[in-house]
Amino acid sequence: MENGNFMSSGCLRDVRGWLQIGGLEHAKCKEEAQKAEIGAKAGISFLHLAWSASLERDEDSSIVEELEVLDGLQPHPNLQGLIVQGFNGFSFPSWQARMTVNNLASLDNLVAVRLVGCRRCSYLPTLGQLPVLKTLVIDRMEAVRKIGPEFYTQSEGNGVRNALFPALTTLEINNCPNLAEWLQPESTNPPDVESFPCLENLKIVGCPLLTITPTGFPSLRDLELRHIKSAQRLLQYGMLRNLTSLILTKVEELTHLPKGLCEQFTSSLETLVIRGCLKLACLPEDLGKLTCLKKLHVFWCPLLKTFPEIGGLHSLIQLRIGHCPGLTETPAGLDACTSLEVLYIYCCRNLDLKRRLEEERVSGSGQYYRIPESVLRLPRL
Repeated sequence: MENGNFMSSGCLRDVRGWLQIGGLEHAKCKEEAQKAEIGAKAGISFLHLAWSASLERDEDSSIVEELEVLDGLQPHPNLQGLIVQGFNGFSFPSWQARMTVNNLASLDNLVAVRLVGCRRCSYLPTLGQLPVLKTLVIDRMEAVRKIGPEFYTQSEGNGVRNALFPALTTLEINNCPNLAEWLQPESTNPPDVESFPCLENLKIVGCPLLTITPTGFPSLRDLELRHIKSAQRLLQYGMLRNLTSLILTKVEELTHLPKGLCEQFTSSLETLVIRGCLKLACLPEDLGKLTCLKKLHVFWCPLLKTFPEIGGLHSLIQLRIGHCPGLTETPAGLDACTSLEVLYIYCCRNLDLKRRLEEERVSGSGQYYRIPESVLRLPRL
């Protein structure tokens, strides 16, 4: 529904399932929004509320109006999914900030929440105590500089349930250009309450100032960090023992991977991708300990000069290396990677292939190399 036509409750009397309401910039006040009686519609399971991104709405009056309109669209407690897109207010209304309806009935049935393009909101709503929330996406929240205690609980540590974000499995934080700090939850009552105990997928993209993050995600399996400043806290030794996929792209301050990283991933990591880390000077010497590693990609790392011994990577299926002009040696132990099916090395102009590879210029762009017989005899290549 577009352009405010939803305001007649009659047209929404029997609505069930997914409801998308667009053109909310045309609604002018809380009372107008309340005519839709969204809170009385127990059959709505997923609600998408959208303001147009094509209009300039910078006036203070417009911002106040949008806050009132969103306040008037508080949903029924049965709601399972919520998307708020293009909201232009400085803060969320009370029902969303605390994820309650009239401060009485909690939105405890929410499974998925997406906050998209709410560019003036400087704080996130409190989501940490939603008991069945599984998916959370935060995208284009340009005014958010810090994710702090309010993200976890509004109770100042009192009355916290057994865990914070107890069911969350997927979390994405995308395109928040001013986000610099994502803090650990503060001390709770009872103490030692877990946070993110079920989180398996974490993706942080387009947060170039981010340096401070929580540590310790006991169930994390897939971690992707792209265009952020630092990854050191997230990659601390002993914090990610179940990780199966690690993708690092344009991590500005990454000069090396933390010591002991390979040791903690020996029996779990299957994918390691490093791209565009311009300060990366070396890879871990114990890279060959990653016995479960199936895919290893290294691209656009101009300061990388050597590749460690990889003879222990018996599960390796794909090895791709490209645009690493500082690289002078090919990986030792390549002929011991008996599961290798794909080998791709290109645009590494200083690579010394005299001992391992016979150089051969191939038509087309870049530099490609013919692999020696010892490698060609690998059974799956």
